[in-house]
Amino acid sequence: TFSLGLSSNTFSVFSSNTSVNNTFIMGSVTHTSTNSYSFTTTSTATIDAFPIGTYRSAEYLVQIANSTNHQVSKLLAIHDGTTSYLTEYGIMTTGVSMGVFTTSISATNLTLRFTPVSNTGTASIHRIAVIV
Repeated sequence: TFSLGLSSNTFSVFSSNTSVNNTFIMGSVTHTSTNSYSFTTTSTATIDAFPIGTYRSAEYLVQIANSTNHQVSKLLAIHDGTTSYLTEYGIMTTGVSMGVFTTSISATNLTLRFTPVSNTGTASIHRIAVIV
């Protein structure tokens, strides 16, 4: 059986700079969401999060852009309930690297964090999370 339904994103760990555009739940195996984040400083910020009690791993497609540079990266994140792990691959840029991605466990969520090298820009984040 395959079902595709729309539901709203219920995560509350985002700042006011994050905009959740849509969320799709596909059957009982994966959860897909798309959101965007605008950054105005070079401070590390949480750009996405998912509950570790529901999801074990996620694949991300992240596009970062400012007025002169663009980057797209694929990321894989996983956790064991205590520690999070991240790998970034498939990196393409039109100039310099736009920043650094990290993950951490914060309370009951795995958070994807980004530290930009420029103080202005946007991130478009597409996540496919796999249920525990």
